[in-house]
Amino acid sequence: MPFLTIAWAAPYSMGIMPADSGVVFDTPLTVPWNVKQSTYVLPYDLADLTVKPAPGAPNPGPPVIANPPEGPAPALPGAIGGGAGVTPAPAPPSGVVRPAPAPRVTTLPRISPAAYRARGLRVRITVVEKARVVVHLEARMKRRATSRRRAATVLRRLTKQRAVTLKPGTTTLRLSPTVTGRQVIGRRSRTRASLRVSARYTDGRRTTARRTVTIAPAPASTEKG
Repeated sequence: MPFLTIAWAAPYSMGIMPADSGVVFDTPLTVPWNVKQSTYVLPYDLADLTVKPAPGAPNPGPPVIANPPEGPAPALPGAIGGGAGVTPAPAPPSGVVRPAPAPRVTTLPRISPAAYRARGLRVRITVVEKARVVVHLEARMKRRATSRRRAATVLRRLTKQRAVTLKPGTTTLRLSPTVTGRQVIGRRSRTRASLRVSARYTDGRRTTARRTVTIAPAPASTEKG
């Protein structure tokens, strides 16, 4: 036998239920209650739901009861993503952020002070996408001590800064020494510098690559006895 579940509400507002289930309210009704919420299940007969036909009309028989189809309900006409001629809803962003590939930098790991003062530094940069590249050579060096101030370490730019727009591929650049670089780098100097290459792609992504370059005289060869 099928069952019909009926949800009901009391015609009187009782407010907040008290902690004691034996309390009697000052109303026309005395409502005992239980903390556990429940519903009433009433049996019914399908014959009671049969609509009596008009005189002379054929008997349609008992109604056919079918379960609703599973899955999401069909979209209403005019709703976003449903119906003909309606613009579908835009897909949410995937949340995947494209990484900024760092440029590939190739240069001599060691250069003599004489070659640096005469020709500067030669750098090869490879990018996989069109990018705006800024490159220069810098080093931290000690400032000369004076009578008033103690010696401190400062960051000096040893080559002029180059800012160029590179297409995908490999490009060779030459960095000229700065006036400050010629003054602080002597013929017998030994300096460990850092080649800094910053790239900015067309969509705003940024990345930086560094290479260590040693400016020092070539080691003297030892004679074999």
